[in-house]
Amino acid sequence: MKLLILCNLQTHGGIETHIANLVPFLRDVFSQITLVTTSSAGSGTLAEAYHKQGIRYLCYNTSSTHKALQGKPKAAFQLCKYVLFNTYDVVYAVGSGGLFAFAKLLKPRCYFIANECGSAEDSVLAGWYALTLLSADRVVTLTSSIQRRMGRLVPLEDITCLPHLSRDMTRYPAIEHDRRDGRPPRLRIGYFGRLCAGKNLEWIVKAAQTMPDIVERVEFNGTGPLQDALVSQVSTSGLESKFAFNGGYDTTDELHARLKRVNVVALPSRGEGLPQSLIEAAMVGVPFVATKTGGIEQLSQTLPFCVACSLDYNSFCDALKASCDIVHSIAFEAQDLQRQTQLHYGPTMLANAWVRLLTAHN
Repeated sequence: MKLLILCNLQTHGGIETHIANLVPFLRDVFSQITLVTTSSAGSGTLAEAYHKQGIRYLCYNTSSTHKALQGKPKAAFQLCKYVLFNTYDVVYAVGSGGLFAFAKLLKPRCYFIANECGSAEDSVLAGWYALTLLSADRVVTLTSSIQRRMGRLVPLEDITCLPHLSRDMTRYPAIEHDRRDGRPPRLRIGYFGRLCAGKNLEWIVKAAQTMPDIVERVEFNGTGPLQDALVSQVSTSGLESKFAFNGGYDTTDELHARLKRVNVVALPSRGEGLPQSLIEAAMVGVPFVATKTGGIEQLSQTLPFCVACSLDYNSFCDALKASCDIVHSIAFEAQDLQRQTQLHYGPTMLANAWVRLLTAHN
């Protein structure tokens, strides 16, 4: 069987991790795998990695398929020419409604799976669009809450709930947190992801200012367009010694080393799907505080010791205080959080589920 994967790495950075971890499992069941992205984000690293695995990787430097068709005719022609004149058994389009529309060109020659992974509202509409207007064979959502909402518009039996794969952290032991032996509890907050608008990262800086007795340290792990503004905000606050901007990370060893320096991960975002950064932290026993967007509320209900809050600054501060009490309490068990996370989001289990889904038509 031949598989074509269409994805937009620029709009959904977590897709790169998902695809990279899924491909090794797919190589055993597909004789040919072609990956086409419509963004240059991460293209150099991906191309090198996939070529070594015998996978054809094509990147067309556009922000979406729609823009390719409208503003980059040469790239669009090359893309259409390659895809349309090759035969595929399965097309997996992930992360963009525009890619869904492009995959429609290949029907009815293939089994078409559309995987939307944006915010709840976007995902519900994209799922309806893929099933009703584009005749997708199946739509995949990341959370059961989005699956239920989508099921009000389209047949529920055509929707599968299946999370993306995160980095495999299962080989690391749970990180045991310092309970400070009677000293006042403090938080060492970590953020892992892009420093960009929509994440409300200024809330983390503000919390360190307004709650100095609670927040001991803040570490930003990632890069992005908001970094200079955050550095300026930290400088103005006069709390430079409390903050670190560590840049990005490439390996699980590096991620694990950085997680060992924090005792909670914060994500006060305005819109998420099912954040891999929270799952990766919980997989080694580090809980999170995050706003109730996308699948985060469901994640907090599934995993112990994790806190989800309303999308406002005061609620976020209250959640940080609650988390501080939790991680320093006698009841907190990092190993329990690790076990529950691996039970529900273990990468091998999820990878096998994805293989079964992508080969279901055969």
